[in-house]
Amino acid sequence: MRTKELLAVVQPRLPRSRSGLRELGEVDVSSYRVLGELMELTRKINSCQSEHDKKKALSDHFRLVSEISGTPDEVYVEFNDRLLIVRQALRNFIKAYMPDEYERILFPVEKIDNELLKTVFDLLNAGFTEQSSGVLITPEMERIVFEAQRDFVLTWLNAMQINRRGMHDTNPSIGYKRTRQDRANVNQIFLENGLFSVKPLCVKVVSYHNAMDNRRAAWVEGLSYGSPPKSGIYDQFETKLHIAHLIVNGREIPVIINVRRKGFLQTLGKMLTVKAQHFVDVQDRRGLCLAYRSLEELRECAEYLRQKFPLPRVLDALSWEHYRDTTPRDDGSHDLVNPHSAPNFVSVSYYRMLGYRRYQLQHRLAKQHLDLLYCTGSERHALYHLRQYTASPPKHDFRGLFHWLFPKETYGIAWDDTEVQKKLIRHVLTSRP
Repeated sequence: MRTKELLAVVQPRLPRSRSGLRELGEVDVSSYRVLGELMELTRKINSCQSEHDKKKALSDHFRLVSEISGTPDEVYVEFNDRLLIVRQALRNFIKAYMPDEYERILFPVEKIDNELLKTVFDLLNAGFTEQSSGVLITPEMERIVFEAQRDFVLTWLNAMQINRRGMHDTNPSIGYKRTRQDRANVNQIFLENGLFSVKPLCVKVVSYHNAMDNRRAAWVEGLSYGSPPKSGIYDQFETKLHIAHLIVNGREIPVIINVRRKGFLQTLGKMLTVKAQHFVDVQDRRGLCLAYRSLEELRECAEYLRQKFPLPRVLDALSWEHYRDTTPRDDGSHDLVNPHSAPNFVSVSYYRMLGYRRYQLQHRLAKQHLDLLYCTGSERHALYHLRQYTASPPKHDFRGLFHWLFPKETYGIAWDDTEVQKKLIRHVLTSRP
């Protein structure tokens, strides 16, 4: 089953009566099919006499339509465990973007400690039980139904990603907690290829930021030439960074190295942005960033590593590589290949296989790397994501993640409204990175 098909059945006021389902089938065959299957699964589970039979019906369905496998008890326990993780992930995810007034709307205090829907069976009953035509549904009931559908689908998708090759897969493709494992793998590959003389070190780096220029970095310890500025208009920050010395053309060049893997909700947000059908279609789930002292070193090292790690033997190698260069030309102009990126952000990026994994290699300037954390301009990374998550037609050809997770019809917040946007941006800029 395509991820996009599952996402489509999570909509406020989606019909769950027989007549409404028939009408849906006339306009949206995919949603009609998936919603019908989930309603039938709910009916089948409710008709079972024993708890074991209910669990077996659930695991049989997952095995049939997805890659989730395991005994009925394993699937049931795993799903309920994942439900708790997904709910906590939702709350953690919004904190970087939501002021308190919105957070209280999305997650009322009285619901946090007492979730009424605690198991997969509770979610199915609340979200996919057939309704009689003409039954009056209150706004509170609509919200319960929507959240049951959303949490069920999110938990299912999360379980599919974590358990793509069975219940005990040791190398899932998503998750922030896997970054340490990826970092160790990348460091080993660079050491074996003579690109590092020693492993990168995690150190505290001091940087100075111009308070008169949207707090953009002006000097980065160990990655800027000259001495730090002495004027009082500069803010000073201390950041833990991984610092390496990249061996290129016989020289050691100091760089910031950052290995990352997108988390579950971040991957889902990117999937909506690029209109992908599956999680696996989000190509930059794994990434390696290298940040340099100067534009000259950036260009030299980007090209050196591009040649050092050859393209795999694929039919369309150039398309697979997805090479992008937004560094400035001689006249100062440069390309903007991502409409959500800051117009002054420059980088060189492409894809390579590092070991058995595909990574996006992005080369950027050290100062702009720090701007992603501290700048109050459009370079701030949280603002970049906010632009994606709140995007909507007609300005964009997709609806961002917040519209799907917390639709206006259910929560009353119009994410693309100008005043709402101002509050979100203010919260991002006044929060600690």
